[in-house]
Amino acid sequence: MTLLAASFWGSSFPVIKMGLQWGLEPMSFAAIRFCLTAIILYVFFRLTRRSPEARAGAVRLSWPLLLMGAINGVAFVLQYLAQARTSSTHAALLIGAGLPLTALTSAVVLKERVGWQRLSTVPLAMIGVFFVVTDGDWGSLNGGDLFGDALAFGAALCWVAYL
Repeated sequence: MTLLAASFWGSSFPVIKMGLQWGLEPMSFAAIRFCLTAIILYVFFRLTRRSPEARAGAVRLSWPLLLMGAINGVAFVLQYLAQARTSSTHAALLIGAGLPLTALTSAVVLKERVGWQRLSTVPLAMIGVFFVVTDGDWGSLNGGDLFGDALAFGAALCWVAYL
């Protein structure tokens, strides 16, 4: 299941770039993605005869939940806008940097204890993200746009706040 999730996440960057190159506007493309997802989830819940409320334990709508949804939505919009202005490699690298930043943020914001083992994984994770995204080719980092890169990093920061 983890491999499947990673495949969907990793393939989203080139798919978004292709859609944008075909002329889809970033906001429209993001809306299409969310609508398709909503339809798929609706069909899934209808076929399994389990409502989203039942699966979630009858979660009531609350301000924190709405805020989390808004942050997640803003992150996706920023990703689409970023990819209209920068390369998929840059977007994937900058958004992937959010995962190690989450560990650092949890130490600062949630006051979680950070040992040397956890702290040492942050630069290792950043190096890993670099090699996975670029295949070790420094030349693939050329061709981005600073504003697009900033939007991608903004998406990463949104997901850090979301997580």
